[in-house]
Amino acid sequence: MKYTESYLEGLLACARQCEGLYNFSGKTVLITGASGLIGSALADVLFEANRELGLSCNIFLGGRCE
Repeated sequence: MKYTESYLEGLLACARQCEGLYNFSGKTVLITGASGLIGSALADVLFEANRELGLSCNIFLGGRCE
């Protein structure tokens, strides 16, 4: 999926403001409902934190295939 630059900037800003985000560093996270609004937004923030902030979090997603 292709994201706009402004969306990626918003994700990074969100990740930087989440104080407890580094508690997930080196951990494995399972996000259920990843095809929904909240689950997909959470996954996007974690992906961006991994990429830009070096979070090193393993992310597994579960969602509907319909």
